[in-house]
Amino acid sequence: SITQTMLYPTQRQGSRWCFTASKQIYASHYFEGSLGTAVVVEGSTIPARPSVWVIYMNRSRVDALRGWFASVERRILASRVRSGMAENLKLLRARLEQRYLQKAGKKG
Repeated sequence: SITQTMLYPTQRQGSRWCFTASKQIYASHYFEGSLGTAVVVEGSTIPARPSVWVIYMNRSRVDALRGWFASVERRILASRVRSGMAENLKLLRARLEQRYLQKAGKKG
């Protein structure tokens, strides 16, 4: 697939924010379209207690869910997507926190 991604880093009320948007331009299989948005916000400006908030939203349209067994496939897929998303968010959180702490440590 080919995805266009845009980033907008800014400062708001003394905290760093980064807005992102991604749009699927092309996919050869499974997806008809996808749009994702995310906001990463510095939760604390205190170097001893850094924190980050991540808000992520995604809307995708899948082409494999048509036909006689579409409702069964949809239930199975929904279950797998939920569990996969939960695991991916845990990994993303760990990576972001690790990198944030590394950068905060370099500043101090």
